[in-house]
Amino acid sequence: MDEDGYGLATAIAPLLRAEREKAALTQAQLARRAATTQQHVSMIESGHVAPTIALLDRLFDALGLQLRVSVEQRDADLDAGMDAASDDTREDDLCTANSLTKRLDADVPFLLDGQLAAAMMGVPIKVRRTDLAFAEADADKVAHWLAGLPNVRRWSDKWQDFAPIDRDPRKPGPPHYWTPWGELHVRLLPAAPPPVRVVVAERSYPIRPLSDVEADYPQIARIIRRARHRT
Repeated sequence: MDEDGYGLATAIAPLLRAEREKAALTQAQLARRAATTQQHVSMIESGHVAPTIALLDRLFDALGLQLRVSVEQRDADLDAGMDAASDDTREDDLCTANSLTKRLDADVPFLLDGQLAAAMMGVPIKVRRTDLAFAEADADKVAHWLAGLPNVRRWSDKWQDFAPIDRDPRKPGPPHYWTPWGELHVRLLPAAPPPVRVVVAERSYPIRPLSDVEADYPQIARIIRRARHRT
């Protein structure tokens, strides 16, 4: 699974969706032809999953097509997404984060992390999920919070899909969840760093420092590097 949903997964997403619609097939119909699930096709088309080469071959073969590969300047694939993201507002993304964290015990500190943290600090990035970081000392409370969220599934590498499996982020497997409010990724840190505070609509949000985000999220680091190069 692509940790941040960028790179090839981002390029494949609109291509697969456009070709499927051109063939007048629903996601479920294409999934049956390619021996996968409708939800998996949906996740690929939204850029949230980096499919295997074998699955890509099956999906496009089911459309009577095949993929060709070319090369370009490093990070140039990010430009269109960065240009589109530069006009994004954060209201919907913060609303999702608020909906999730209001169910968290008030005594459990958290940091906005990953894509949303980068976007809040001016990086031109599409926010495709909510990333939250916690201190390992609060892991029990975080596990309790996740267990109490309704209708949540966790990503399974075995099934290559979200499934009703143990939500405890300390258990084996990606701490990546599908919730009624959108996708959620949880990171447990040995110790939470002092937050950067960003105020939006008179509300202060605790943000993980950008240098930490850049170090832990390679695809976000690519976007930051490209943004610096372009400026």
